[in-house]
Amino acid sequence: MGKIFRDFLLEVKAAGEGSQKSIEHLKTTGHLEEGQDSLGGFTVPDEVYGDVMAVSVEESIVRPRAQVLTLKKGDTLKVPTLVDTSHSSSVFGGITCVWTAEAVEKTEKNPAVGQIGLWLNKLVGWVYVSDELMDDSAIGIETFLRKAFGQAIAYYGDHAYINGTGVSQPLGILNAPGTISVAKESGQAADTLQIENIFKMASRLLPQSHKKAIWLANSDTLPQLGGLTANMRYIGPGFYVLGKEVIWTEKCQTLGDKGDIILADFSKYVIVDKGLQVDSSPDYSFNTDETCWRFVLRTDGQPILASAITPDNSTTTMSPFVTLAAR
Repeated sequence: MGKIFRDFLLEVKAAGEGSQKSIEHLKTTGHLEEGQDSLGGFTVPDEVYGDVMAVSVEESIVRPRAQVLTLKKGDTLKVPTLVDTSHSSSVFGGITCVWTAEAVEKTEKNPAVGQIGLWLNKLVGWVYVSDELMDDSAIGIETFLRKAFGQAIAYYGDHAYINGTGVSQPLGILNAPGTISVAKESGQAADTLQIENIFKMASRLLPQSHKKAIWLANSDTLPQLGGLTANMRYIGPGFYVLGKEVIWTEKCQTLGDKGDIILADFSKYVIVDKGLQVDSSPDYSFNTDETCWRFVLRTDGQPILASAITPDNSTTTMSPFVTLAAR
């Protein structure tokens, strides 16, 4: 695996320095069918892509828990989904089941099928590496770039999957129409958390999401959460609230802002990828003898449900994604 990535990096570097032979090789080798993209990058071989993305998955919060699809052609993916807004008379987008006796006529109802549109956006990153490091240790640069690319993809991916606007980037759960924002308590002081907040957030989570849901929280909420000791549970190095793991992340908003604490089931979030592309150039930092490496990941993501759901026997909506309003 290392040799494959190392050889690829050496070819990309040579192409960046003007080697026509390397350019043609990268464009014509069997596992590099797409050649150069509009930014001049070369498509990473499948084996290397998996290696880099494995680092991303290890570092990522959302990606290992979401539905991840791969787009082979084009830049748009339409994902069919059942339109599910109310369980008062049907479930899962209009699928209705009835108990019936023998030879009794059945009532037909067609499920409502919708589509999620995913349009590829570009996550572009770059890093400068000294020419001495590249020339003296191909192994070192291979390890460094694989880790650097993977960690950058994980960080900026998570940030978008949580906070993204949906404009030239994924739609994050905080801005998604199906996410529920639980109001603060009457008279609740600014920049505080109360146990009522926690229980009310949990009460708005879809019942089927309780097994997979996690808490996301900014670290500055820890003193407040830690004070709610009656409902905390420590397991090894972890921190759990109502039996669900808390993941501390700076991608959540600061204490008191909407999004400082989130209850989320990311199995109800879909991500689409279309490979990773890498390019290099010695020109940007010619005076410091550095090579600029750039990666481009074409990706998108958004929640599967377009709206919260009204459950059976209740008028209070529920969702796989619940946050707390600003205080």
